[in-house]
Amino acid sequence: MIDQEEIDALLAASALDRVEYCIEQIVEEDALWVLGTAEGFTMFTQEDQAVFPVWPYQAFAELLRTGDEKPESIALERFLQHYLPMFREQQYKIAIMPLPTGKGVVVSPHDFAEYIKVAQDAKDDY
Repeated sequence: MIDQEEIDALLAASALDRVEYCIEQIVEEDALWVLGTAEGFTMFTQEDQAVFPVWPYQAFAELLRTGDEKPESIALERFLQHYLPMFREQQYKIAIMPLPTGKGVVVSPHDFAEYIKVAQDAKDDY
């Protein structure tokens, strides 16, 4: 769970600080948050590229929610095993913790998986 003070601090943080925070929290919580509707998950385009946004907590997903979208939690392992291969095949990108002020840092599925692996290894070392 996250409190309003932490949300406000992250809204003011640099994009790279938010990426580091997001990856660490996704690993810690063993899940990530997305937005979805009855038709599927919400995506956006950036420079003609399909981009799938992810967040570490529901509160951040709520900040970009529009219409009938609802925040949904996905177990990290399911995301890595089921969704990332599909994203690679479809050449989708991943937006790490986009906020109302910007679209976040956009990375390839491969890079996202590497960031998660590094964070998991660091967590295992403790």
